[in-house]
Amino acid sequence: MGSARSRPPHGGRLSMGILDPGITDFSTSTAPGGVPASVRAALRRGLGAAGEYPDSSSSALVSELAGRAGLGRGNVFAAAGASEAIHAVCRALVPGRRVLVQAPTFSEYERAARLAGCRVSFLETMDLADDLGRFAAALPRGGCAFVCNPNNPTGSMITRRQASGIAAAARDRSCLVVVDESFIELSRAPSESVLRDAGRRGNLVVIRSLTK
Repeated sequence: MGSARSRPPHGGRLSMGILDPGITDFSTSTAPGGVPASVRAALRRGLGAAGEYPDSSSSALVSELAGRAGLGRGNVFAAAGASEAIHAVCRALVPGRRVLVQAPTFSEYERAARLAGCRVSFLETMDLADDLGRFAAALPRGGCAFVCNPNNPTGSMITRRQASGIAAAARDRSCLVVVDESFIELSRAPSESVLRDAGRRGNLVVIRSLTK
């Protein structure tokens, strides 16, 4: 079985057809229909403010997201994409610590952890729901675990109850759990999100994406 360390080329110039016009790349989450007309209209309306510095704390966006998620503003952090959020977690919360990652999964968890000086270990499984016991047993004390739900690239999912169980087990080991739900709204069970649990579990970070 491959691991998160196996990184076949994808995305970027490849998905735009620059390297090979005959290749259609489905490994990136780009909209095949292009930018929606409503987004183009919003961009045109916003051109007048293009010369101003943006709000560095994204106050309006944070307030809107917090209200939609049923969380306090202090529980929400706005980043320029999920990848930035992943790197921010590794730099700010777990630099130099042990990090557990399911494999295969999104390779950015490993990359961000190693850039933050973390020691990365892998639990190989095609479906985390089948290996929750092994994953819980491998949670690093004082470290961090990344859970991609639904997992990229396998598409497998765990339930809200199972994800909360991982966070509870991790709490006993002073371990942070990061649940990446970037694709959960495109799944058949978006209600299995643990987003609302983030406000009451101090060791749980949930990542969501606006671009999927």
